[in-house]
Amino acid sequence: MKRFIITYLLLASTATIVNAQVARTDSAARGHWAQFNQAHEQRLKVVWDKASGRFSNMLGTTRSFGRTPDEAISNFINLKSSLLGLSDNHKLKQLNRLNTQNGQVKFRFQQTYNDIPVLNSGYLISVTETGEIDYISGNFYEGISLEVQSELSAGQVTSAIETDLGESAFDFLKEPELSIWPLVTEDTMEVFVLVWHARVRVKDQPVAWRYYIDVENGTIIEKKSLVKDLLPLKLSSVETDMTEKEEVPRMIPVNGTGTVYQVSPNYGSGTVTRTLHRLDNVSPRKLEGLHVSVDYYNQSNATSPTGSFNYSTSNAHFDEVMVYYHSDEFEDWLIGKGLDNSQVDEVLIRTRFSDTFASTVAEYREVFFGTEDAVLGLNNPTWEAAIITHEYMHVVSGTYYDFDTPGHEQAMDEAYSDYFALAYRNDFNGLLSSVIGEYVDQTGGFDWTRNLDNSWTMDDYSTIDLEPNFTTDEHDRSVIFSGALWDFRGDGNVNPEVADELVLKSLGNLGPSTDFLDGMYALMAAAINSSYSDYVDDIEYAFGTHGISEPVSVYISGPGHISSGFGAHYTANPSGGVPSYSYQWKKDGVNVGTSNTYYLSTYPFDEGTVTLSVTVTDNFNKTATDNFPVFVDPYLKRSVLPTEFSITVNYPNPFNPSTNISYELPEVCDVIIKVYNLMGQEVTTLINSSVQAGFHEITFDAGGLSSGFYIAKIQAVGASGKVFNQELKMQLIK
Repeated sequence: MKRFIITYLLLASTATIVNAQVARTDSAARGHWAQFNQAHEQRLKVVWDKASGRFSNMLGTTRSFGRTPDEAISNFINLKSSLLGLSDNHKLKQLNRLNTQNGQVKFRFQQTYNDIPVLNSGYLISVTETGEIDYISGNFYEGISLEVQSELSAGQVTSAIETDLGESAFDFLKEPELSIWPLVTEDTMEVFVLVWHARVRVKDQPVAWRYYIDVENGTIIEKKSLVKDLLPLKLSSVETDMTEKEEVPRMIPVNGTGTVYQVSPNYGSGTVTRTLHRLDNVSPRKLEGLHVSVDYYNQSNATSPTGSFNYSTSNAHFDEVMVYYHSDEFEDWLIGKGLDNSQVDEVLIRTRFSDTFASTVAEYREVFFGTEDAVLGLNNPTWEAAIITHEYMHVVSGTYYDFDTPGHEQAMDEAYSDYFALAYRNDFNGLLSSVIGEYVDQTGGFDWTRNLDNSWTMDDYSTIDLEPNFTTDEHDRSVIFSGALWDFRGDGNVNPEVADELVLKSLGNLGPSTDFLDGMYALMAAAINSSYSDYVDDIEYAFGTHGISEPVSVYISGPGHISSGFGAHYTANPSGGVPSYSYQWKKDGVNVGTSNTYYLSTYPFDEGTVTLSVTVTDNFNKTATDNFPVFVDPYLKRSVLPTEFSITVNYPNPFNPSTNISYELPEVCDVIIKVYNLMGQEVTTLINSSVQAGFHEITFDAGGLSSGFYIAKIQAVGASGKVFNQELKMQLIK
């Protein structure tokens, strides 16, 4: 999630944009981050967007917000409205409530502006059955200010689409809806355009389109294909009518037999006979079942009075048996991995479709396979199990998430399909190959293969080209994400079968406008919520090897103003990258320490501004640096070391939201200062380290806590063996 200080432009629309929203300052963002952290110490990880001052992802369990998931969601949104970006004009509209396994309920919300949906925005929030928020992912645009009226009606939008498609008949996948379309231009400026948004599927063709249409004159601003295709389509018109599949009442399913390749003609000793499960018990039997129905394009479908479909490869119906068997078995395999029954429904597959190689219209639950000469030089796609299951997975993925946006989203869609196609194939016959598309890889011709066992990284994102004679697209970029998933699956610490289950569950954790990094967090959340928290490090490492990690960042926390002769502790707070981290502190450019904390002593009597800096290096040698000026006040300097232990009353007191605690040490001591509430529960540890003799001050920030009394307890054990204990009572008033 990115935010910029921007000037708005008007692109391809006459909608009037009124003003710009300036991003929050870094200091304000730090305050929000600290406030949320202190309020929710049990969280595993908060991914913070410093520019906007709110989180983009959160992993781990916060405190309970209610007795039920619905109550918790309502309370959380009300209490954390500023962190979610809500205001009078900006609100969240609940799209759905999904009951999931492992005691979780997921709520999907879409951002609205003046009741108009904002595309590619909103939040996915996961709640436990006991009302604890355990995962958040999303995107929110706060800089919207435009008029939300349209000169066009929905009927006029339909007419514009009819004109564009000419003679082609179509169905709406999504009826025209007035929407706000966020754009990020090449120069990183955000632009918001009011559009009519619609999706259509052209009848009897593997063609579907998403339209963004100008609200005033009906001009098509963008028209984008929604077809998920293994290889580029030949989108010529189809003049021959196709008969829609005849609807028949569901009968008690029965089994049959059929001749198939186990994987592809490149493996094994040829065809084998396999059981065809769940055929409808209708005489004569057809390749129609509870999961899959197969249609031989514009020809008579395979039928059998006995349920035996043992064709040779020279018979065109062999294709039908192949796609029925592997698709049906694949969905059964996915159900065993945790595919929710509510997301299982029939898929229509059409074979020998002349104008495509292999493609899917996920929203319509249709898959199309062409013949061996559909694309010059390529073999029949229905003769390779990995290609069949790849296309089928597009339909399954679409039941979890709408991979609509170009870039990372569509590349992830291809990656998930590649991953599960190969995971199924390996599980099916024990092969270890991580290549999809062996059978279409022609010696001396095109190379269509994608290898999941690869070293492609985000640095290759714009240049990787696995399909010659085509521009870099989602099919090329998919190997970055699929490679990360595959490396996680192949980690020696990871059970591959569990990995498959977690990757499937991660689909349900994807928030709006997702990218590779969000996919990593979604997988981490699946691991945590499935009691595989130990896998989080493996996930982070696998994705890090492919360059998928939050950019390394760090900020220094500590007092910005101390008195000469005193000292103070400063902490480096790193995030992003791939832990573990190493540290290098500098004081006025001179190296002074290598731990995550640094004690700045101003004795004897530094004065003026001292500049602290820390550079953090992650496990892949990515670095980040933060500079922190500290003003040393010369007017309050101490001329001698303390002669005894002492801690002074905190100032201010009462306080809101922070207060300073001063203490004096006559010798080097191991110091622990902790804060407790009146119930005796520990709130935070302010310091737990060795401290030099002198005058010291530390800040207690209670921004995320409720009003009331808090107890600060100090214990100092001197080098001489002396022990000092004392308590302070502090009052927070908000």
